[in-house]
Amino acid sequence: MKDGDIVYFNYWVMAEGIDEPLDSSISRKDEYRVKMGQDFMLPVFYNALLSMKVGEESKFLSRPEYYYGKIGCEPRIPKSKFLFYLYKWFQLSDFVLTCVDVCI
Repeated sequence: MKDGDIVYFNYWVMAEGIDEPLDSSISRKDEYRVKMGQDFMLPVFYNALLSMKVGEESKFLSRPEYYYGKIGCEPRIPKSKFLFYLYKWFQLSDFVLTCVDVCI
């Protein structure tokens, strides 16, 4: 993958001590679409996707500085918490794979 590629993926974000997902493209039934290196995205998304291959499902534990930092985005995203991300990358540019919903 390189900057300029269009990537479609699903994600699920959880935080320790919180039972409900903080955010989920899966629950909205709306995949996330970005143009790598050009569209705004949180560093945690960019760095995770760079390490993945099309069709891969990955789990990441993220430090606060890779999403909203020490201030968070309260009340939804807590301050200074490590967040757990689950990604399913299923499309790159014009090459399409079947997306399988991810469940935890």
